Amino acid sequence: MSASPELALPPEISEAFYPDGFASVTVLGGGMINATYLTTDEAGNRAITQRLHDIFHPIIMEDLAVVSEHMRRDGLEAAHIIPTQAGELYATDGAGKAWRSFTYIENDPAPPSYDAATLVVMGGLLARMHRSFRGLNYTPKFSIPHFHDTGYYAEQLEARINAMPDAETHDTSRIILEAYQGVPELPDLGRQLIHGDPRTQNMLFRRGLPFTFVDLDSVMPGSPWVDIGDFLRGLAHDAVAADSPEPAKDLPDAIEGYRVESGTDIGKADFHKAANAAARLITLELGMRFMVDIVNDDYFEWDQEIFASRRDNHMSQVGRQLQVHDGLLAAQQES
Repeated sequence: MSASPELALPPEISEAFYPDGFASVTVLGGGMINATYLTTDEAGNRAITQRLHDIFHPIIMEDLAVVSEHMRRDGLEAAHIIPTQAGELYATDGAGKAWRSFTYIENDPAPPSYDAATLVVMGGLLARMHRSFRGLNYTPKFSIPHFHDTGYYAEQLEARINAMPDAETHDTSRIILEAYQGVPELPDLGRQLIHGDPRTQNMLFRRGLPFTFVDLDSVMPGSPWVDIGDFLRGLAHDAVAADSPEPAKDLPDAIEGYRVESGTDIGKADFHKAANAAARLITLELGMRFMVDIVNDDYFEWDQEIFASRRDNHMSQVGRQLQVHDGLLAAQQES
């Protein structure tokens, strides 16, 4: 049985990773960068195969091999890289695009909503990963230039305001930049390896509880506040997507889970305040990146079945980010 033609992998990729063929190929949604497929062979074994976005150099596979092996040694589940028939960590298709394959980590769907106990475990898992990464003395060979450099993206957006296609995009850019100026400085947590993209969609669950993070492409040296803010932004974004009137409703339990598990000496009230600010900062940064891409037209994937243009897709995304930011700010002001 062969995969349906419209979902078939390039033949050179199939031959490199799956010379015996597979029963099916399914597109996995949710990612905005790499194209991701779930492959199933005739015996029912599943694997993840991805076409890397051009922003990634294939040398990133060496970083992933080091980081995933460290996680497994330290008790955190991580996928194994499936080598090609030639023993390489990636393969290249006829168009010069790099592809890779991983073992599939069995997991359950994430719960539709999170109770307090689950949120505490989620925050604690992020702290657990940070503790693990502090023990890994490794400098990644690849990093996305300026990733999570919020000041850089603010400068990029400022430089592109006059190139925005219309008044709405121009005014939205200005709103984001003004909000960015209002975010307070964060306490120093030092620098170490961090995940770089620990949103809730990159957290795997079993029996209702999270057990690991996936998508390690953005592992980088940085402040733990980057991950804390991105994780909390994801929770608040989930609440907005579910039409909750309180985007920040899940944050206190998750923050407390992180604080307790991390063993920080920052007091509870100060830690919660800083975590909220970190979430606002990352939320605005993502908004900046979408706005810059409206002009640059070269980074994020966009849904061509729903939106007429990259501009419309990105403005929808930015609208959600501003809802998240405003909800976070309101929660901080009320506390």
